[in-house]
Amino acid sequence: MLRPFAVVDHRRNAASPNSARQPPAAAAATSPSHPGGRPRGYLLVALAACFAAGPALGTTLPQGQDGLVLILRRDPSGGPATGATGYLVCEPAWELPVLRGLWHGERVISPTTLATGSSDDKGILRFQYPGNEARAGSGFVFTPQGLGALVGRLRPGRAQRLELQPMAAVTTATGTEQFTLWARNTLPSGETVTLRESTGTEHRLPAGTYEVWAHNSDGWIWQRLELVSGQRSTIQFTGKAQQVHAPRPNLVYPSGRPEIELRGPDDRFVLLGPALAAPLATIVSLDGLVLPDRVLPLSPVPAALEWPPPRPRGQQVAFDFPAAGESKHAALFSLVCREGGRWQVLGAATPSRGKFAMPTPPEGDTWLLLVAEGHAPLAWPWSQPKPEKLEPPRGVPLSAIARDARGDPVVDLQVEYVPDGQEVAAVAAHSDGRGRADLGRALAPGRLRISDARFANQEIPLPAIPADGVGVTVSEGSRVTGTAQWPDGKAAAFVLVTLRDPRGFLRPDARSALTGPDGSFTFCGLHEEGVYVLFATALREDRTWSGRIGSVRTDTEDVVLTLQNEDPRLVPSGGRW
Repeated sequence: MLRPFAVVDHRRNAASPNSARQPPAAAAATSPSHPGGRPRGYLLVALAACFAAGPALGTTLPQGQDGLVLILRRDPSGGPATGATGYLVCEPAWELPVLRGLWHGERVISPTTLATGSSDDKGILRFQYPGNEARAGSGFVFTPQGLGALVGRLRPGRAQRLELQPMAAVTTATGTEQFTLWARNTLPSGETVTLRESTGTEHRLPAGTYEVWAHNSDGWIWQRLELVSGQRSTIQFTGKAQQVHAPRPNLVYPSGRPEIELRGPDDRFVLLGPALAAPLATIVSLDGLVLPDRVLPLSPVPAALEWPPPRPRGQQVAFDFPAAGESKHAALFSLVCREGGRWQVLGAATPSRGKFAMPTPPEGDTWLLLVAEGHAPLAWPWSQPKPEKLEPPRGVPLSAIARDARGDPVVDLQVEYVPDGQEVAAVAAHSDGRGRADLGRALAPGRLRISDARFANQEIPLPAIPADGVGVTVSEGSRVTGTAQWPDGKAAAFVLVTLRDPRGFLRPDARSALTGPDGSFTFCGLHEEGVYVLFATALREDRTWSGRIGSVRTDTEDVVLTLQNEDPRLVPSGGRW
């Protein structure tokens, strides 16, 4: 049976602002045992490539202190926030980007990890990480008095200053109905924070824009919430209802939210109101198909919608996998490369009776990817002759040790390893507090790539995997600096500015930064001869403002990006209608 690709056990009673208020019935509802067969509270983080500084100022910690640290202040007094608790969902040590966010039956990559902590009398919160080295993560901090804040991507070795604000309350119209809430917030920086699920009659959340899924005895609802500090917002379990029957071992979950188990113990679930228009992802386990995300069709009859609809079983290709007995966690994936180099997963299968069964692929640049725990990933095109048997290569552990020009460790550097001729098998990782990035087992030859928005791109050929790691010295590269302003010349503070490389040579080709109080912004790590596009958008006075510069060269004088009103108020000549 297919299950989450990377999971971590999140016990809500360990650090949840709702757990203390839950009656015995609510406590039972949040038990780790889930009637659908999957432990509740398991969370897979969909990682966003975001490079803004986040909602707080970064402060470098003294050498040797490479943990995850917050410096908390409370509003309105501004004093230290003592006794605050919180959690961070820390990223995997390494991952396969083409499989990011996919459900899967067994763990074959490094899992996400939960870090928790409490602030001391100085308002300093040090997250306790259950491992040797801290990883970057995002999460939630709150106090018993109802103050809270979301934590954007917190990096090891960089202390963030965070101001706690009175939280909003999410409840039903009656205020007495118990429901479970899955919330995801998009910060002004563009970063995404996915919160752990919580169950109760009221859910306290910091102010902001959320996309939420909620479930009660009537069914599932999807809703966007604009939460205001200190105010109450309601979830409406109303609207047209449609029951869906998704027989096991098929999987159906909200698009981009593989941590949400929709179906109940009878393989059924009910969608209410706006949830009927929300796209869902589907994995057809019997055929090994991964269907494109789509809105489910409305059932023409009162009976439950059968999803996926019954259909003749398609043609399949069987691959012998004699290592199934010794390799417990293994999977075979079928993928196609779409326009622009985007990879789409077409099929996913786990071994059964020593074989993988995979649907035949469509025309195009299609590949197979074999992943097994304790082995190096292996990819090959469908066009190659079918191998007699699949043997996952053991590979060699690969690590990179990153330092700057002064010899100091570089924390949270994004690195990738691509085996030659196997772009689909690329592995990505971030360096820890020592500057070390572990990329799992790898096959040589290949290329180690530095793809971090803070530094110049590098590509290091590796004819073999060094036993003592690959030394990397990063450089800042060229830069673009500028100022965002309003038409009257005033600084456009805390506006998100994005830089893109229209040629596609830059990795990543899109980078974002928040302007400072004076409207200034800087992009580093650019190609010396690069020409880039800058644009920005912002909401101001309930109107959309935007600005764009179509050709910006590096290392020139500061550019000025002026935001114009996209929704001008029409005023007739002379001020009269």
